[in-house]
Amino acid sequence: MIGAMSIGLAALQDQFQEALLSGDDRILSVIPDSHRERREVLLGVYRQAYTQRLVEFVENDHELLHKYLGHEGFREMAQAYATAYPSQDRNARYFCIRLPQFLRAVEPYKSQPRAF
Repeated sequence: MIGAMSIGLAALQDQFQEALLSGDDRILSVIPDSHRERREVLLGVYRQAYTQRLVEFVENDHELLHKYLGHEGFREMAQAYATAYPSQDRNARYFCIRLPQFLRAVEPYKSQPRAF
C-alpha cells in the first residue's frame, strides 16, 4: 500500500478510473492482494460491477426497449453498448446519449431500424 500513498489520491483515482474504462492494469502495482484473493481478481470485481451499473442506467432510461428486446437480449445489447461507448462523463445522466447511434450501427439492431 506504500505505492498508493506515494502517488497521491487524485493520481490514484485517475489510475483506477483508467483501469475501469480502458482496461489499463497499471493500478495493479498499488493494489495489495487480500488474504482471500489476488489483486487481479479484486480489480475484475470492480470492472464487472462498473459495467453492470452502466447496464442498469441504460435499463432505467429505456424501459420500452428493455421490454422489446426481453431481459437477456437487453442485457446483451446494453453490455455491448457499454463496451463500445464507455462512459466519458462523471454524470451518468449522459451515458445513454449515443445509444441511438449504436443501435443504428450495430447488428442485429441496425437491421430493425423501425423498432428503435
